[in-house]
Amino acid sequence: MATLALTRLGVLASRNCTPKFARRSGHSVHISLPLLHPENSVAETHSLLDNDVVPTNCMRACTAVVTEISYNEATDPEKQYRAEVEFISNEAWTCELEILLQDLLSEGHLSHEYKNRESEAGVAWAKIQAVYPWMTKEALLEYKSAKELAGDDTVRHHLGSVKEIEAHNSAEFSKKLQKYVDSKDKGPSRDMRATQSPRSETAEHWPLIKAVRIFCKSRVLESGITLVDLPGVADSNAARAVDDKAAQDIMGASFNRQLQLDGNLSNVTFICSKTDDILITEAIKNLGAQAAEADDVNTQIKAMGEQAKEKELDASTKLETLQVSKKESKAEEKKTSKEVKKLRKEVAIIKADIKAKKSSLLQMCISSRNSYSRPAIQAQFARGLKLLDHEMAERENAELFDPSRDLRNYDEVADQLSVFCVSARAYLKMSGKLEKDDHLPGFTDVQQSEIPQLQAHAIRLTTSTRLTTCRRFFTAVEQLLNSLMLQVIVDDRSTVPEVKRQEFAYLELALEALTKELIGLVKDSMNECRILVEHSLLRKLPDAARLASAKAISTVRSWSLAKADGGLAYQTFKAICIRKGQFKGLAGFKDFNGELVQPMKNRLGSRWERTFKGSLPAKIDLLGQYLSERLGVFHAKMTSRQHQSQSSTAALMDRQINSFQESLRDMSGLKSIVKQSGKEINEQFDLPIAEGMTPAYVWATAQSGTGVYERLRHFMLAHIEEHGAAMFDAAEKTVVKGLTSMLDVLDGEVHAKIQEVLEQVERDYTALIASRNLFEALAKARDEIRFLLATADERFATILRKDAPVSPAGLATEPGPAMKTEDADVDGCAVPPVGQDSSPGIRRDFLALVLD
Repeated sequence: MATLALTRLGVLASRNCTPKFARRSGHSVHISLPLLHPENSVAETHSLLDNDVVPTNCMRACTAVVTEISYNEATDPEKQYRAEVEFISNEAWTCELEILLQDLLSEGHLSHEYKNRESEAGVAWAKIQAVYPWMTKEALLEYKSAKELAGDDTVRHHLGSVKEIEAHNSAEFSKKLQKYVDSKDKGPSRDMRATQSPRSETAEHWPLIKAVRIFCKSRVLESGITLVDLPGVADSNAARAVDDKAAQDIMGASFNRQLQLDGNLSNVTFICSKTDDILITEAIKNLGAQAAEADDVNTQIKAMGEQAKEKELDASTKLETLQVSKKESKAEEKKTSKEVKKLRKEVAIIKADIKAKKSSLLQMCISSRNSYSRPAIQAQFARGLKLLDHEMAERENAELFDPSRDLRNYDEVADQLSVFCVSARAYLKMSGKLEKDDHLPGFTDVQQSEIPQLQAHAIRLTTSTRLTTCRRFFTAVEQLLNSLMLQVIVDDRSTVPEVKRQEFAYLELALEALTKELIGLVKDSMNECRILVEHSLLRKLPDAARLASAKAISTVRSWSLAKADGGLAYQTFKAICIRKGQFKGLAGFKDFNGELVQPMKNRLGSRWERTFKGSLPAKIDLLGQYLSERLGVFHAKMTSRQHQSQSSTAALMDRQINSFQESLRDMSGLKSIVKQSGKEINEQFDLPIAEGMTPAYVWATAQSGTGVYERLRHFMLAHIEEHGAAMFDAAEKTVVKGLTSMLDVLDGEVHAKIQEVLEQVERDYTALIASRNLFEALAKARDEIRFLLATADERFATILRKDAPVSPAGLATEPGPAMKTEDADVDGCAVPPVGQDSSPGIRRDFLALVLD
């Protein structure tokens, strides 16, 4: 049973608030599938989406490129399936060719390892021949540079382009897409004869493709999800997969550490696939309490099997006797024939019972293994996190470290981890999508495959953010409608000019005081955030940098140890240097830069998580609460004024202020900035290290000849001794700069937020006091509404052509005297009676359009 990790990244978009609105708002969800087995990837993707959009081939990895799958908004039947195939740029392919040629060539000649498909030279040669199928070793040596090879007509017209694919059904679409995402069969290596093979041979595109974006209809995608189908994690190509490799442990320390630093520990779902692949004999041994029942069923199956064999033998004997004996009467022959038919019928019944019992036994084994796997995976995940927490706590302060004290509720961590044990084959078969496959025993209901539960879970992942997005959208709509009403409504009471001047003067002073108060709150809160970051992270950075610098020598020494002691082979070492410190080969992924900086990250790990996931978001939420409360106090003072309290629009203003308070309390945008900044700054640790190590990598790449590995060892150590301290000092400064920049961005965003609210408050109170001319107000409202509708989403335009349903009433305020007949219409716009809140009508019509 393969174990997969489904990681939710980012924030969710809401199609319920119209797809284009969601995309314009910058909200999107990316669920990545870092699958261990590419052949599983396709089946899981198809079952999750209920759509066959990714090419399949059970013999090899087909999704050889990163594929993004999103909802298709197209209504054209001929465009039910769409894809955008993005090719890498000429510069990117030239850089990759330089790396491949360095792997392949040695002192101007092809490496003797080029025929070995498991070596770096063999992988490089296979990739070059995939793109240039006519290429021979002699032809390759004729090219003077990677730039010249990249400029060959075979690839030049593809590089930097985007190929669009459209189809009306999945079969046609998959066929069109397959040539871009599918790597061909491994077969024997091409004959390296001197003569070139014809250029007409079809080239493969996958090495040239940066990404494939697929758009299709799917209930899961409709919620706003973008599914990212990644190549196999153990493949030899760092960016794209060639073939399926062995699985690796995805719940190790590095996996948990990265989740911790990215703030994604609560955003992980584990999927155990291929639950239908099970050995009953082995499974029964681990059934626990159900073992006796399973043994009993298994015994019954064996007994029934023996019974069936006996009856089949009895029937065969009777038939043989009937055929041999020709003296029997017709009556005896008829009797024997009936007995044989009866025996065959009994055998058929027994076999059907055996099949049913086997299916039941298989389901029992599958269900039992699933029940065992879920808590085991949850416990393993929590245990790995606990070990990581203890490791970081000990490194942070060994004297105060207490291993008996839990740093978080690990039982809660385990319980909250979602684990699904799924069978894509069972789901697809019972959904009628695998017509040529035999019935899969052990599954009698589609729910037993757990794919429907996984689909529902994926949709649920979007719920909280979709609600936030929709709430923010409707709050903005309400603010707009309230402002329009305040502009349109004319108070039936006449206000003395002197009183108006006094009210405006009071409003000006109150707004000035409110502005100072809100800015003061922001200043105090931002200072607290800066102090928090200073104490939690900035003060610890120098110590973390010194620790990483001190450990760098031992880290570099470990690279060149004997392979039996965990070191690297020379070819692997050089391949890493060629790629500036990062390489994914048969032995897995190696990152020299990451290994050098890891002690620095380890020292800060737990503090990093507490700061970005706990302390900073909490302070931002508290600030939103304070800002909202102060606005409420301001409104209370304004409504205490006799002119304001007796106004017929007071209730409308109450609603408007409530919506402004809701906007101030909603700090989800700022918290998203904090989370994203934490991830981005975490990635910046490596940049100065990579830059500082580049001269060493360049020097190492150019070395060859006798004793080369020994020279590389000495040079790397000398480079670290000379430049290590400066590299880690630069890493420290980069992180300080990133953290400072994040705080500055937060400061600017909060100021912009309160400035926007203050301007709206001033506008609406000014309109309330001014009691503007009705017709002038109507003209302004009509222009604003026209502008709003002209820039609305296309869906709004579609809805406008429909009859809008009536929404719940109850929004009207106290009515005033009737309006004169001559004032009943202005330019075709119905005008409400003076003093009556016209918001119910407009609010009903507009919100009906939005909610439809």
